[in-house]
Amino acid sequence: MLRIVCFLLWQSKTLLWRDTVYFSIKNKEEVMLIRDALSSLVRSAVKVPKKRLGLLAKIAKDLVAENVYGKEFYDNYLNARTKAVRKFVIKRNENGHVVVNIQGVELTGAEEIENFEENTICFRELVRECFLSAIYNAEHCLIHGWSYEVAFVQGNEIANPSRRTINNLRNLGEKYGYGRPVAGFVPRIIEEMGNDPVLMKEFENVYCLHEPIPIIVSGFPREFSLCINNGSIYAKNLTKTNLLIDGSILFMFPIVDKMFEG
Repeated sequence: MLRIVCFLLWQSKTLLWRDTVYFSIKNKEEVMLIRDALSSLVRSAVKVPKKRLGLLAKIAKDLVAENVYGKEFYDNYLNARTKAVRKFVIKRNENGHVVVNIQGVELTGAEEIENFEENTICFRELVRECFLSAIYNAEHCLIHGWSYEVAFVQGNEIANPSRRTINNLRNLGEKYGYGRPVAGFVPRIIEEMGNDPVLMKEFENVYCLHEPIPIIVSGFPREFSLCINNGSIYAKNLTKTNLLIDGSILFMFPIVDKMFEG
């Protein structure tokens, strides 16, 4: 099976399979899981050019469901994947802050947008512009394979709302020894949350105070930062003096000494 998949992916852009083991695909979740399985399969076998990996999605969607072996293969794969995938563990550090661990992946801003659309993650047009910016690819992507620990600090740690500026919130993160986040943390947090109602509630309103991404809006240059609200991604025009009066907002910061190659 491995040789068949690799050979067909490498040699052909038109995939017409007959007398081969097919997968039983019944819904979008299964399509995504099968694509993940094929991606892992091929990556482990050959050095596939990155642009050809997009064909994996087409393979998964085009596989037929009638083959008698498909359901059995899928069930076995799903069972193995469920056991192997690391859960999104929420813990607290010595500062009392919620901390999560995420993995860096090698995705450009355009590929992140494609993932949002495939997974029906809501985002505004300004978010698209931010991810398609050359600045995002140059300065905001996570390092592929690296493990990151991200701490979430609540805005009400600055008791006086009139002092809750972007600059003071960044300084608060620095006081705890945290680093400056990059925009690439946002899609990974969204990805880990999925549709889990507990995680959606825990991370209902999160700001990423990264270096703003400059884009042109209606002919004028503006700078935007990314945030999460109710499972959707937004871009906000924040300056150092902006006030964020809502003390329930969480602000993400990477823990610098917990960033390492996995």
